Amino acid sequence: MTSLYAVARALGAERILDLEGVYVDLRAISPDEAAKLPQHAVEQAVTEAFGFLRYHRMALAESVLDRAGDEFRLLIYSEFLRRYEDPEWNLQSLLEPVREALSSVQKQRFETLEQSLADLSTSISDLTTSPSANSVVAL
Repeated sequence: MTSLYAVARALGAERILDLEGVYVDLRAISPDEAAKLPQHAVEQAVTEAFGFLRYHRMALAESVLDRAGDEFRLLIYSEFLRRYEDPEWNLQSLLEPVREALSSVQKQRFETLEQSLADLSTSISDLTTSPSANSVVAL
C-alpha cells in the first residue's frame, strides 16, 4: 500500500500541475528551458519503470486528489487509505492491476523511478529558481 500511495502521490502532483496550467506558465517564463522539461515527465518515468496503462496511471493519480474550492490538494496517507477502503470509491477494484504489478516489481525499478523523479525535481528547481538567488553577492 505504501508503494501504491507513493507512486499515486507522484502522479497526483503532476496531475495538479497539468490541471492548474503550471506547465503553460513555465513555458511562458522560460520557453527554452521549459522545452527541456517534458510535460508529463512523472507519467513517462512511471511508464518506463512499470509499464502501467494510461488509464491505470490516471486512476492512480486521481485517487490521491481532493478538490478544495478552486484548487486541488494531495491526500495524506491516512486519507488515501480511508478512500481506498471506501466501497463508494471502488479503488480496490480499480487499482488492483496496479497494486498487483507493484507487489511483484524488482527493487531496481523503484530505484530507476526514484532517480528519474530526482532528476525532474532538479530540472524544475533550476527552471523556477532565479539565477540571482543562487549567486553570492560580495559586499
